[in-house]
Amino acid sequence: MKRILLLILVIVFAACKPKSNVITTKHPGYKKSRPSVTVSPKPNTKTAPSTTTTKPLSGSSTTSYGNSKADKIIKKALSFKGTKYKYGGITKSGMDCSGLMYASYKSQDITLPRTSFEQSKKGTKISVSKVQRGDLVFFKTTNKNRISHVGLVIDNKRGEVRFIHSSSSRGVMISSLKEGYWSNTFAEARRLL
Repeated sequence: MKRILLLILVIVFAACKPKSNVITTKHPGYKKSRPSVTVSPKPNTKTAPSTTTTKPLSGSSTTSYGNSKADKIIKKALSFKGTKYKYGGITKSGMDCSGLMYASYKSQDITLPRTSFEQSKKGTKISVSKVQRGDLVFFKTTNKNRISHVGLVIDNKRGEVRFIHSSSSRGVMISSLKEGYWSNTFAEARRLL
């Protein structure tokens, strides 16, 4: 009986042996060459239909994303994220920092001047601790000791002010006032809404 069982095992293992060489290690560039695939979860059909209110980015319970004028301005600014920097530009083909503010506010029929220096004369000066979504933050990034850069506050959570702006080196992007460069060059914040 043992011989029959042993013979069956030998036959099974012999039948499972590959007929050609099989590579069992991955090529070093294997993960890099594979395309990435994003799988969206299937909608849950048992839940109630979604409502028109959405979660606010600022943590404020009184402002829902997409409903207030500030939220619409921020949404427009975020639509330019990744746009390359272009001095004097105000479109997706390229824009500078004040051009981003100009185009974003213009989407809500608010016309701003075209330079960050002139924009810094509009609205009301406020403390950085009181900034809200839609406020503007201004910076002195040159040695001329005058406003030369502007960003739009997208949220202020636990004292971290994040803003969208157009950087001359990286285009339209999101930064934080906690970052050393922006903290050191910060000049003032202003509320226009």
